[in-house]
Amino acid sequence: MSASQSGVFSLQEFTDVGAPLVAGRLYTYTQGTTTHKTAYTDKAGTVPHTYTSDGVGGQYIALNARGELPAPLYMASGSYDIALKTSTGATVWTRRADPGDDSSDSLRLDLASTSDAAKGDYLIGAKRSDVAGAVSLTLHDWNNATRVNVRQVGVKGDGSTDDAALLNTLGALGVPLYIPYTSTGYKIASSVTFNCDVYCDGTFNPTTAIGSATNDYDRFAIILASSGYALKRRFVGIRVAGSVALRAANVSGIRNDCENSYSMGLHAYQLNYGIVARSYSQTYDKCNANQCNTNFDAYARDSSHEVNTLTIIGGNYDSPVNRSMYLGDTNWSDAWG
Repeated sequence: MSASQSGVFSLQEFTDVGAPLVAGRLYTYTQGTTTHKTAYTDKAGTVPHTYTSDGVGGQYIALNARGELPAPLYMASGSYDIALKTSTGATVWTRRADPGDDSSDSLRLDLASTSDAAKGDYLIGAKRSDVAGAVSLTLHDWNNATRVNVRQVGVKGDGSTDDAALLNTLGALGVPLYIPYTSTGYKIASSVTFNCDVYCDGTFNPTTAIGSATNDYDRFAIILASSGYALKRRFVGIRVAGSVALRAANVSGIRNDCENSYSMGLHAYQLNYGIVARSYSQTYDKCNANQCNTNFDAYARDSSHEVNTLTIIGGNYDSPVNRSMYLGDTNWSDAWG
């Protein structure tokens, strides 16, 4: 506990004729009552003053021969009434004393709470003031979020607002994201990177040729965990819907750089490459690429992006001449699931 020292009364007291109030008594009460409340001699609030019984139910700190307190007066949280009395118990005055750091000390204790559901991280706001219309969240919401609904933190999903920048910001936080369905889809005019679990029943609609690289393998609408390999990430229901024009512009669908990830229901439509795997031990369940130039569910660029123990479960492909999974020209035979 932390206590504070009050300066609202003199620590040396006198009689009416100016003599030191020898054997004077100082009573410390809970403010507004005559219930005893302990004061302390140290800032840590661990050493209480010595109190003497007055014989009628009260307790006081005895002043010395100079009319002074025997030690500094520190008070715990909460206001006090301080009553000065003579040696016979006659009241000289009663004054209220408010600890100077009472509010900050109480707030500190509230913020440190790990048991009260309404305190601790629940008192800390996690605002997104840079996003118009964003719903306020607390740090507790973020700390305990199974999935954060992107629509509640400013993502529009109206088909006309470019949501790429905010989706990239959210995707870098590492908090699992939920991207709900909208009838218009989510417009993205630049690549979106997710370095987190993603649960999606909405559709991303690329509107322009994504990225500026001349290598079309790097022009992806959605990039999964490209900032580093992460274990056991899940990507569910991600759908990227393009157009014939975007396919001709070499815009590709979904690039997965995440090691040991599990993907279910990934779908790329009318883009250049569908789903491109670039890491190890990835599992794809019921994923497909429709009307893409290569029509591959999973595609690895070459042996420099080796994909081992990659598994395709229930994959689809559009015609017998195309494969459900393909790993470049030289490195594929050990990767069929």
